[in-house]
Amino acid sequence: MDENDLVKYEKLASLNNEDAIYLLARHYQDKSNFVKAFSYLTRIVNTTNPSYLRKIGYFFEKGLGVESNKEKAFEFYLKSARFGDYISQYNVAICYLNGVGIEKDVDKAFNFAYQSAVQNYEKASILLANMYRNGIGCEKDPKTALSTLERCSEDSGAVIYLRSLLLLDSKTEIANPELAIKLLQKGAFNNDTKCLLLLADLYEKGQIVPQEISKSLSLLMKAAKNGSASAMNRIAEYYEKGMGTLKNEEIAQFWRTEALKHK
Repeated sequence: MDENDLVKYEKLASLNNEDAIYLLARHYQDKSNFVKAFSYLTRIVNTTNPSYLRKIGYFFEKGLGVESNKEKAFEFYLKSARFGDYISQYNVAICYLNGVGIEKDVDKAFNFAYQSAVQNYEKASILLANMYRNGIGCEKDPKTALSTLERCSEDSGAVIYLRSLLLLDSKTEIANPELAIKLLQKGAFNNDTKCLLLLADLYEKGQIVPQEISKSLSLLMKAAKNGSASAMNRIAEYYEKGMGTLKNEEIAQFWRTEALKHK
């Protein structure tokens, strides 16, 4: 935004034009002048524009230009969600699920996650699938959990991981361990940390796949490069016990120290 634009939008903002006020707030946010950005947002707190309400909620949540206030953040996310904003619906679901800014209520969390997911918001679909899988705010329903993920990207690491967990559950009618392994291998190839860790665990224990400790260690090394403290602690254990490699207490201690740095 150049000086001419600033003058133009300031004039419109003086006439209480919401769009101009919001654009000026975005401009100063991009300039990292959060105090000034928030000062503009305070002029449109009574807006019915869901995107603008969500932005105000975000500033309260992150403490940008104002003291962080989770209750206020929830208030504006809820207003936005009620106008149909799918991102805010997801945010409200997370707030209800974890009791952030509002009392925990898994039933309401499920309802808002559902509203967002049916608008094809991938984060909400993943959340909803997890809720179906674990029976949070609903009855356990692994089949519906799996079908919920069908609207998501097939290359998403989070989706691959969750689909694999569902297919690995031998107690369900959708169990398909062979497909789960193929999915995890795809996720590991894409360097997704959770997929790397789960596949490493299966190779270590010899579950579904033949036990291959060296392959497990290789996968853990990749996860460690991603910054996984869990992977680092397991690598330390491998070197300590000589699992898939020679015993080496010095290397084991190195990985324990690295794990502490990444907690």
